[in-house]
Amino acid sequence: MQHQVAPARRKIIGQAGTHAFGRAGDEKGGWCDCIFCHDPSLPKTAPACNNKSMHSVPLPDLVILLASAVAIVAAFRALRVSPVLGYLVAGAIIGPKGLGVIADLDTTESIAEFGIVFLLFMIGLEMSFDRLKAMRKKVFGIGTTQVVLTGGLFLGVVLAMGESFNTALIVGGGLALSSTALVLQVLEQRKELASQTGRLALAILILQDLAVLPLLVLVPAMAAGDASLGATIGMSALRAVLVLGVIIIVGRVVLRPLFRIIAQLDVHELFVAVTLLVVLGISWMTEAVGLSMALGAFIAGLLVAETEFQHQVEVDVRPYKSLLMGLFFMTVGMKIDIDFIVHHAAEIALGTVALISVKSMVLYGVLRMFKYSKRTSGHTALLLAQGGEFGFILFGLAEQLNVLEAGLAKQLLLIIAITMALTPLLDSLGMQLEKRWWRRVRANPEQMAKESQDLIGHIVIAGYGRMGRLMGDFLGSEKIPFIAVDTNPREVAAGRKRHHPVYYGNASQPDLLHTLGIARAKALIITLHEPEAASILTKLVRQSYPELPILVRAHDREHLVQLQEYGATYAVPELEVSGKRMMAQLLSALGRPEEDIRRVMRALAI
Repeated sequence: MQHQVAPARRKIIGQAGTHAFGRAGDEKGGWCDCIFCHDPSLPKTAPACNNKSMHSVPLPDLVILLASAVAIVAAFRALRVSPVLGYLVAGAIIGPKGLGVIADLDTTESIAEFGIVFLLFMIGLEMSFDRLKAMRKKVFGIGTTQVVLTGGLFLGVVLAMGESFNTALIVGGGLALSSTALVLQVLEQRKELASQTGRLALAILILQDLAVLPLLVLVPAMAAGDASLGATIGMSALRAVLVLGVIIIVGRVVLRPLFRIIAQLDVHELFVAVTLLVVLGISWMTEAVGLSMALGAFIAGLLVAETEFQHQVEVDVRPYKSLLMGLFFMTVGMKIDIDFIVHHAAEIALGTVALISVKSMVLYGVLRMFKYSKRTSGHTALLLAQGGEFGFILFGLAEQLNVLEAGLAKQLLLIIAITMALTPLLDSLGMQLEKRWWRRVRANPEQMAKESQDLIGHIVIAGYGRMGRLMGDFLGSEKIPFIAVDTNPREVAAGRKRHHPVYYGNASQPDLLHTLGIARAKALIITLHEPEAASILTKLVRQSYPELPILVRAHDREHLVQLQEYGATYAVPELEVSGKRMMAQLLSALGRPEEDIRRVMRALAI
């Protein structure tokens, strides 16, 4: 006999909203036996409610997720293995295809998606529209070429296997995408987001995220047998451009006054709430028109980055991003079905090798075609060789609408999950190849220009001895892009071993300064060993760039006075504490608030 919940009890469910004890039911429906909804007079076997919008992750599942993450990720950390891989392994162990400790992924996945949202928001915060404009050649040149070539190759392979054109088009497009969430997380952990590899990866990933829109429009059109696919995609693209334009224009007008009003109220909780409203609100708007929430979050980050509240917002959002990203990677691990892999080992192994090989070779060839170095091309190619999280969405939708056969869709989803799990290892391989290729110390001007061509608001460091390396490490930890030069080959080699963008050259030469992008730089740091050379460079740069902040290491009191006369913004005495003082002065010159400067100094423990 089907038991039903009384109307009064239904009202309680509606008022209660989500809670931690509901469980999913079958597709046909049923009533919930959770503690909010279950009538004690009903038998314990009463069917469960399938209204998942009213029920969040069960509390025991949350405890299991956190406990397994702490234990396994801590073990991977102790072994000096990427914690991302730890999250993936933890998910595979406790998921429905592993030990089955957590059986239902639907609600967990919906929450984990917000990890991508907050990650892209943080990336947007660290950029600006000016810097994005400088990257346009990378985004639309390299990114478009990679997507078209990779997608076309896989399309041809699938057609050769006897599949239909529609199937081949969706498979090719889906496999051309890489994992924005995973790649950016790996780069952030290695403090390489500001490196040339990081900037190239970000540019390609931005284009791939934009390419998701036509693919998601194609699948329903194919399922409905729509003959005018071109017109459908064109209208969707036009709608997307209009919506993004409105968001950007309105955001630029509204956000700064909004944050100022909230800041004046001096209620921190309200400031955090408004920040979350901005992130989730803009993400919802982009999703409503067929774009990804991640793209909306990225736009939100760019808009907030133009305000003076950028750094406080970053501090407030970071805890949410870190927690939800861990949950996202665990849900990816839960998709790895070991039993299915064993029964289809040959096909999945072949597909995994093919995906990594084809994508890495295409990416390497494209980057070399655009005249990037072997080391940068090789590392970037391996870093982006995996499948992406949007592949899960695309292939899942295609299977649901019968555009993809269920068995093929499952194999593709597993190939994506496995290649994502291999990403930390591929990145380590890329790092090793980069070390082997990066043996030449004396870089030519063309290479130096390539390194700095997309840099805006970066830091130029003249002199890369002990103090210069200390500043480079600091800038890397703060994800502030920089480029450095030194006339000592040993110092250059030491910096390049740290994978820092250091080049051989004399910074007092105007042509070299131009090559370093000094006109677009946010500050110049001078840590030259020779006092006279530091003074000459300070005077030269001040004459050409009167507004540029210049931070210089002074060798003694007399030298400090001379540097101030020549136009140094800050002259720091050569003392043991000078590193700390120079870092603090740099952050001040970059407009960081005092609270943020104190936080950074405490974190560095100096």
